[in-house]
Amino acid sequence: MGTSPLEVLAAQLGPDVSRERLVDALYAIRAPRNLVGIIPAMRQFRDWRRTDRPLGECPELPGYAESLAVLDRIADLKVTDEHLSGRVTARYENVWTPLRPLTGDSVICELLLVRAGQGVDARYFERASAWLLWQAQRFNRRWNTRAAYAPYLTSDA
Repeated sequence: MGTSPLEVLAAQLGPDVSRERLVDALYAIRAPRNLVGIIPAMRQFRDWRRTDRPLGECPELPGYAESLAVLDRIADLKVTDEHLSGRVTARYENVWTPLRPLTGDSVICELLLVRAGQGVDARYFERASAWLLWQAQRFNRRWNTRAAYAPYLTSDA
């Protein structure tokens, strides 16, 4: 049995980030279990938090500031892993679903990886995407609980 993407990411972050803290951080953005493109997605998330201040706060999610610190550490990683870096998505045919075949597992990460199409104002596209991300963080938690997310993230299925 191979190493799971979660185990690869945990090893890259080192022993000072516990598995519990990592799962909490990934829950904050509802990362898909395959963690494809998690590094560039977290870089984008950090950039959007700098320009869209509401993304830096989520009182509905306990420990959000600590989760953001872990997500920023993920953004700072310089790893060659094809999945974590998102390079694997270059082979995907549909750029509108960068997380395929698990499209739908994480609308938040999907938004962080999708880019504005030709003829679309990138700034407005990013503002609208950031707003959707903010909405998803707050309302997705109603049916996607932290208790349900942990087993999903660590499962092989």
